[in-house]
Amino acid sequence: MKGPRSLRGRAVMSAGIVVFVGGSLIAVVTLIIVGGVSVRSIDDALRARISDVTAQLTANPPSSGDPIQLPPLDARDPVIIQVVGAHGVPIATTAGVAPSARICPPSSGPAGKAASVELSAPGLAGTFRVLTGSVTEKNQTLLVCAAGSVQHADAVRLAVLAVLALTIPAMTVLVCLLVSRQVGRALGAVSDLSREADRLRTLDEGRLSVPPTGDEVGDLAVTLNELLDRLHAQSHAARQFVADAGHELRTPLTSLRIALELAAPETGGPELGGREPERDTWTNEAMGDLDRLTALVDDLLALARADSRGLLQPVPVEVPEAVADELTMTARLREAVTVTSTGEPVVAFADPHALRRAVRNLLANAVQHATSRVELTTRLEGRWVVLEVNDDGPGIPARQLDAVFERFVRLDEARTRNDGGSGLGLAIVAAFAEQSGGDVTAFPGPGGRFVLRLPTGGQ
Repeated sequence: MKGPRSLRGRAVMSAGIVVFVGGSLIAVVTLIIVGGVSVRSIDDALRARISDVTAQLTANPPSSGDPIQLPPLDARDPVIIQVVGAHGVPIATTAGVAPSARICPPSSGPAGKAASVELSAPGLAGTFRVLTGSVTEKNQTLLVCAAGSVQHADAVRLAVLAVLALTIPAMTVLVCLLVSRQVGRALGAVSDLSREADRLRTLDEGRLSVPPTGDEVGDLAVTLNELLDRLHAQSHAARQFVADAGHELRTPLTSLRIALELAAPETGGPELGGREPERDTWTNEAMGDLDRLTALVDDLLALARADSRGLLQPVPVEVPEAVADELTMTARLREAVTVTSTGEPVVAFADPHALRRAVRNLLANAVQHATSRVELTTRLEGRWVVLEVNDDGPGIPARQLDAVFERFVRLDEARTRNDGGSGLGLAIVAAFAEQSGGDVTAFPGPGGRFVLRLPTGGQ
């Protein structure tokens, strides 16, 4: 049988087992001690009675003719005394007990050794503990037997057993409840920290609340906050570096573009029959590399702005009219691919510039991998505006769906071209969707399919 999987359940079970087993051992020891004390108490009372009778027999032996005076029965603690002669014949028995009743067992053994007998006399029945003593008078040894009922000792043991039988389970349940409460409070504070940490989507959203417990859980919260502070400082430094690098690179990239355009050899004019100016091969390659580098810098700046959060200015935006220019520009990327737009006009609540960039990235990704067709579909689903981009390319393998929105991720060679992007386009889409209160989802192939959901313009 498997035990509980939760830490709280294991702690309660362990505490319950320890208390129950420990309590049972204590109960066994207690019963042994109580039984021993009860038996010793009976033996002491019997020895005292035997001592009194032997003293009387020594002072007034039976041969003197004086009757043997035996103490009467005490109803609360009955003790039966019997004096047995040399031939085993009782010569005196406690009043109220038949003289024929044999108190001294045949195998009583040496004087002082305890034995047990079953007696049935008027008002007396059950097991009796018997001790014997002896007195010698005129070369004749008389046995003095004293029998005490063990009923009272048995009653004491049963009472102690009943108390322990009730106390041990009650203590076990009480300890389990206390352990469950204390562990629950500690784990509750840990669960609160876990839920609060799970709500922190970025390092800029704040710190964890420190519970006023003053224990290890509070120390854990303080340590986690210190870790968050260090990570926040590192993240801020990284974002600032990316933003600064992007801004610093824009100026030399612009200067380089101007220099390449001015340095490009031109032909034409009347001397060359009126041909259009054209660049040579290396200039064209340099301009292509410059375009890709510029696009990479723009993507890095876009991600830096997204990481900073709070920079978007959402307003009601009509879709797909707001992204019509993106459709037109994307259609020029590959002449063999047709880019179309279908669906109903809808109004989304988003930053217009960021929306156009996200749609441009989705369309560019689709055109890059499409065979001949890319389609943008817009529709309204409840409180969401849905923009769906489909292409007839090979699609995304199911095992790579989780990684497709990560930064600098490019899929396997089946979906990678030499003119592919930097791997930041879909990451920018995911950052935009999260900042806008929506989401973006990729679906497995065949055929590429991305669904971007944004709040409606009524929000």
